[in-house]
Amino acid sequence: MENSKNVKVLIQKRGQVKVKVTRIFNSLTAAETANKRLPLPLLRVYSKNLQVIYQEYNELHDAISASVEEENVDAQEERYIAFEALYNETLVMIETMIEMIEMKNRATLPVPVPSTSARANQASSQPVIIHTQSYRTPLPTFDGRYEAWPRFKAMFQDMMQRSNDSDAVKLYHLKNSLNADAAGVIDLETLQTNNYARAWEILEERFGNQRLIIESHILGLLNMQKVLKKSSKDLRNLVDECTRHVDNLVKLNQRLTGMSQLFVVTLLTRALDDQTCELWEASINQSELPEYEQMIAFLKQRCVILERCETTTPTAASKTPSHAAIATSEYACDFCSGQHQNFKCSTFQRMTVDQRQDKLKAMNLCFNCLRKGHRSAACPSCGKCSKKHHTLVHFEQREKPEVRTSEPPKPAEVEPVPAVAEQPVNASCSSVFRSPSKQVFLMTAMVILRSKGGHTHQVRALLDSESQINLLSEYVVKKLNLPKFPANVPVVGVGGTRSQIRHQTVVRMTSNYSNFTANVDCLVTPKVTGTIPSANVRVDSWHIPSSVLLADASFNRPREVEMLVGAEHFFNILKQGQIKLADHLPTLYETQFEWVVADSYEEMQEDSSVCVNRAVTDGLEACLQRFFDQEEIAEPAMMTSEEERFEEHFQRTYRRNEDGRFVVQLPFRESVDQLKSSRSLTLKRFLLLEKRLARDPDLKAQYAEFIDEYQSLDHCREVREEEDPPGLQSYYLPHHCIFKPSSSSTKFRVVFDATAKASELSLNDVLMTGTSSQSDLFSIVLRFRTHTYVFTVDVSKMYRQILVDPSQTRYQRIFWRGHLSEALKVLELLTVTYGTSAASFLAVRSLIQLARNESEDYPEAAEVILNDSYMDDILSGSDSIESTKKLRRDLEELMLKGGFPIRKWCSNSEDVLEGIPDGNRETLVPIQDSSGNEVIKALGLL
Repeated sequence: MENSKNVKVLIQKRGQVKVKVTRIFNSLTAAETANKRLPLPLLRVYSKNLQVIYQEYNELHDAISASVEEENVDAQEERYIAFEALYNETLVMIETMIEMIEMKNRATLPVPVPSTSARANQASSQPVIIHTQSYRTPLPTFDGRYEAWPRFKAMFQDMMQRSNDSDAVKLYHLKNSLNADAAGVIDLETLQTNNYARAWEILEERFGNQRLIIESHILGLLNMQKVLKKSSKDLRNLVDECTRHVDNLVKLNQRLTGMSQLFVVTLLTRALDDQTCELWEASINQSELPEYEQMIAFLKQRCVILERCETTTPTAASKTPSHAAIATSEYACDFCSGQHQNFKCSTFQRMTVDQRQDKLKAMNLCFNCLRKGHRSAACPSCGKCSKKHHTLVHFEQREKPEVRTSEPPKPAEVEPVPAVAEQPVNASCSSVFRSPSKQVFLMTAMVILRSKGGHTHQVRALLDSESQINLLSEYVVKKLNLPKFPANVPVVGVGGTRSQIRHQTVVRMTSNYSNFTANVDCLVTPKVTGTIPSANVRVDSWHIPSSVLLADASFNRPREVEMLVGAEHFFNILKQGQIKLADHLPTLYETQFEWVVADSYEEMQEDSSVCVNRAVTDGLEACLQRFFDQEEIAEPAMMTSEEERFEEHFQRTYRRNEDGRFVVQLPFRESVDQLKSSRSLTLKRFLLLEKRLARDPDLKAQYAEFIDEYQSLDHCREVREEEDPPGLQSYYLPHHCIFKPSSSSTKFRVVFDATAKASELSLNDVLMTGTSSQSDLFSIVLRFRTHTYVFTVDVSKMYRQILVDPSQTRYQRIFWRGHLSEALKVLELLTVTYGTSAASFLAVRSLIQLARNESEDYPEAAEVILNDSYMDDILSGSDSIESTKKLRRDLEELMLKGGFPIRKWCSNSEDVLEGIPDGNRETLVPIQDSSGNEVIKALGLL
């Protein structure tokens, strides 16, 4: 308990240190946004403070890593990596600003006039003076939309070509011109090295895809919003939007000819208001096909006519001196601060009528026009009931259901139930009436979840803007093998119901529709919510545009929800696009996961029969059935298609060398061709690791000892990069150490990070992950308790006893050197490496294959490996000392045939361990079972 408190204090202090860097970063960002130049002395103070903060953070992080449990170490390392990224970006901003100020200062220094004798020498050498200029025209910005890329690129490069700024300054301006989805595309290495040319290569590769640019313009034409009423402004916006997309397509060599011209004309016609559409149809010859230029000329002329009419026609404000009729050119919404009138606010419209009325009372707004400064008596009446309130706060008075008495409905048929104790008692009633059937659609989307180990799973998520938490079902947590952290969170639901949640986890949420990604902290719960929607809804008559892709194609069918995404991420997911299908139909909202359906849907149904049932008791038979269902042992899960491919890959590619050791191949997915080199990223992290080790000589000595052991056991080899053939695909693994003095087994451990991404994919992303082929731990422990004489044993360095095929070791390269004065070495790990997603399956599967290969010579020992092993631990025994000793000897011989030495023998009988050296034994920890027999506490599992 005391250690837990100390860890919390350290984590809190580390967070306070990170806040210091965040404050400096926010100060720099604010100065950039306001185009304000910070003083040079202040920037130098920031730089010095950052160095002190970095050292302080590292000291706290080392203390935390040494104190937390092993399963939480990876989570702490993720926080450290995030801090390093923030630190590096802040330092780059400071250095860039300092460089700009120094260059401008040099440019303003007076240039001495050379003497006559020196002019000849000066003519042969150019003066090294760098001039910077301020741009009269504001630099263009780019938000990540493909259709905006060509224009931004042309404008920005044209302005930079006319300037004399260095590449560092140009890169600085380029980074500041990227916002929204384009922000952060340029990697940290490019920014640190001031590689302006590489930055453009990255942007061109990301946004210069001509096909995507063309498709974005086509989708823009398909999604043109309909003009609902006669308005010069709305019609002008429609014409400008259409011509913008068409002109850009023409610049991309996609000219309007024949059918494409007719498509655009048809789309424009469908988007016109009714009166303009009638005038257009009357202006053309019905026997001829209209042309695009002809229609644009008509619409522009129509805009001019409407503008003249709107300026000469008296407005409602000039006729009626009412506050409700005041017209303004700009609006500021009182509910969300958006640039629209209050009654157009989507946030306000999504509220219930009760919530709307409470909101108006709280903000002292007029119930009629929803504006401030007057009472409702001065405004027109409601359009639905002629009372003094707006239609948005009008309560519908629904008619009572009409009960037909001419033909009473037939009573519901109930099957006879056998008379048993506590028989369920049901009360039923039915009626036939005519009423609307109403469904409220909530925002659901299919999202991709990804675990740290590279596992992915698609789940149905509910997007809830009013939830303060995120929820994830236990099924998904188990499916993705996500780590669970302890939590004690009371959750209050509808009606004040409270529930206590004991665990939480972190999962990465991504989208196939956009480049959106987010790390979501979720509370783990057995069931997220009920089925959504409550009943099946027919949507055959809904005219959903063919260009719209739904985030949840089965939104109208009742299904379970496996995840709830709350307000923390909701507004980052929601985009601006909206499509109202019809007055009585829901609205489509664009999100990062494609389009979702929301709002209510009401359909009249005649002669509907509603049946209400109430159950008083469950009955003894039903209770017993649920009891047996709960106690039933679940059937083994079926293998997925990927797991089957992994198994087939292992059987086809494994072999054993002359020493009997297993040689395996890494199970790559087809996406391995897209894997980019991680050399630069890994080199940076290694240099940071060297700085960390330099502050702790003892830790550095242990690290060097670990690498030396790797080399002495021939588990790695040095390679020369200059000897690599051109175009060789390889992968470099970052590594770091975990030092935990409180651990009883491994106090020092080196972790290889196969999740590091140089681009969109890491090594783990392109490796398949298999399923466990061993017995479950519960069954192993049960069998273990049935033996009279038992033993436990551990496989020494199990992963590193299995060799990786020499053709694939290039995917397991690391950097190392024992001292800063030495040349940097590149080592290739030759064995299965802990940290790769396939390592666990390859190791366990090799052990099982060894048992199958040697089962004829060692049948009992092979059964022990197949049934009594869990990862690298074996728990087994027999009913006599002699049979247990024989089993132990056979197990040793069998394991050595595959190159698996075993250690840490432990037994409840010294006779069983006869001949085992003391250094290869574990201390016996006796306990008593329920019968009073002495057994051993095996690996802390009993």
